[in-house]
Amino acid sequence: MRHISIRAVLSGMALGVLLDILSGVTVTYLLGPDAFAADADQAQVQAALEALSRSTPFLLASLVLGSLSTVAAGYLSARVARRLPYMNAAAVGVLGLLMGAWLADGTLPVWFNVAGFASVIPMALVGGHVAKRHG
Repeated sequence: MRHISIRAVLSGMALGVLLDILSGVTVTYLLGPDAFAADADQAQVQAALEALSRSTPFLLASLVLGSLSTVAAGYLSARVARRLPYMNAAAVGVLGLLMGAWLADGTLPVWFNVAGFASVIPMALVGGHVAKRHG
């Protein structure tokens, strides 16, 4: 644990969260135009967002973009740490896994949760691997 850079891991986590937020807003806007209709009332917007958040296209896009943000987070962590890229990237993956488990509310399909949780650490390690090859 003493070889893990807290600064590097927090930098990676911050980037991952930022990218997740940006991609979530973008996917919501692109796949859920009903939620942004000018004449929609609050109940209609809420219903459109709930339906969208459970749709397969939205979940697949979220899974792919979330995986890419995890790769970027692992990459940044490994680059900032400059030592032990895999260990620092793995720390980002572990924290991402813990954050995901803490935020999970049980309303999403099992396939989505399994795929998401199973891919976090490997995707972070891919980012660490890319950083090691280019660093």
